Amino acid sequence: MGFLCWFFHRLDLVWPLIGLVVAIHFLPLGWIFRVRAYYGLGLLEAAIAIATIWGLTGVARLVALGLGLGLVSLASASYLLMNGERLADQAADRPGP
Repeated sequence: MGFLCWFFHRLDLVWPLIGLVVAIHFLPLGWIFRVRAYYGLGLLEAAIAIATIWGLTGVARLVALGLGLGLVSLASASYLLMNGERLADQAADRPGP
């Protein structure tokens, strides 16, 4: 990915693409660990990364990407911490992947 950005002279896309990869990796984790909140986290973060790739340039892209991914991750972590016991019980009741 980094090589392709360098090859096509689009180094401005490195961080948004890394954000997209990080976002997408939550989708299989949601399935493996049976945590539905990971699906929402992955989809929302992917939408933010894609929006910054298409809609913004320069410093605005990095600020929107960093704030967007950071706030979504913070909200998701807060939700998981507040509801961890209930979510663990639900995950234990469901059949495995």
